[in-house]
Amino acid sequence: MEKQWLWANSSGGTSAAIADFEDGTILWLDEPGCACSTHNNVQKFTDFLTKGAWYLSPPEDVLAEIREALQVAVLSD
Repeated sequence: MEKQWLWANSSGGTSAAIADFEDGTILWLDEPGCACSTHNNVQKFTDFLTKGAWYLSPPEDVLAEIREALQVAVLSD
């Protein structure tokens, strides 16, 4: 199962995060769908919950939603 978040970034484009609950990772996407050079990074749920987002800077409301979804997933393991 996956859950996705999308938000406007500071350059006027979009950024996204995709949580993969089967492998316990978040894929951070800068400008998803862009044909330009993008950097995609993967972060473990436990790393995110202890250290926060290390690749992109989602708005606080998005961070809160991600934290809530991941805490439920980590606690249920």
